[in-house]
Amino acid sequence: MVTSFAFGLTDPALFPKAELAEATAAVLAEDGENALNYGGTFSGLIDLVLQLMQARGMQAWAENLLISYGSGQILGLLPQVFVEPGDVVIVEGPTFMGAVSRFAAAGARLISIPVDREGMVLTYSPS
Repeated sequence: MVTSFAFGLTDPALFPKAELAEATAAVLAEDGENALNYGGTFSGLIDLVLQLMQARGMQAWAENLLISYGSGQILGLLPQVFVEPGDVVIVEGPTFMGAVSRFAAAGARLISIPVDREGMVLTYSPS
């Protein structure tokens, strides 16, 4: 049986609507011309992410940071960068079909690991 997670719909009650409205208004007032246009990643976002990472004890530099527009872009890039035909990729079962199709297209051999309420069920069974 296939369960589609394609749409990723969230409970609307979880959206921080007031906070997003406030942040949007602040950005539009401060830099609306750039915020509403297409272009490169806002350098202030890169600086903020670097500060947060460094505050958490991680070594991070701008040249090693990629800001994406979403999971679809990353799912497209990961197999191109890390997967050679025949490589094994372990995924949770069930998992997102978009990831399965991207890794399979790169020639990966997918191994599905079942999950329960605790996460992946990792048991050893000798072959």
